[in-house]
Amino acid sequence: MHTDKKPYEVGYLLSPLIPEDGVIKVLEEVRVSIESKGALIDNTQNPKYIRLAYPIKKETHGYFGAIQLHIAPSLIHEVKEALDQNGQILRHLIIEWKKEPPRQQPTLKAFQPKEPAVAGIVAEPAGPVEEKASEQEIDKKLDEILGD
Repeated sequence: MHTDKKPYEVGYLLSPLIPEDGVIKVLEEVRVSIESKGALIDNTQNPKYIRLAYPIKKETHGYFGAIQLHIAPSLIHEVKEALDQNGQILRHLIIEWKKEPPRQQPTLKAFQPKEPAVAGIVAEPAGPVEEKASEQEIDKKLDEILGD
């Protein structure tokens, strides 16, 4: 499929000064410039308007998007130069990525009580159940304790 090409992802931040209806047009320009360098685009995340954690080129908002592509490693610098020359891109980042199969969720087993943590200890029922004491017995016991 992509014999000598490696997978990359380009994350980019577009200027907030671009009108909302013009963002898709700028995205198409970016896609065309990347494809003209010999890249095969796998997936595109449309730019979303976000608030930035800190100002970038004096801007506090921008449109963030990403493009996943395959390209020969020797041509990645040309993609970087094309992105650098686009004045509507505030910042970009190109990373190499690899597809991983989706993770399987571990299956949970039903709770099974285990053996006691300390060997030889067995829970025994409490001693014999005493009958309730009457009020008179309680008063008598309190008098003994208090020394009256």
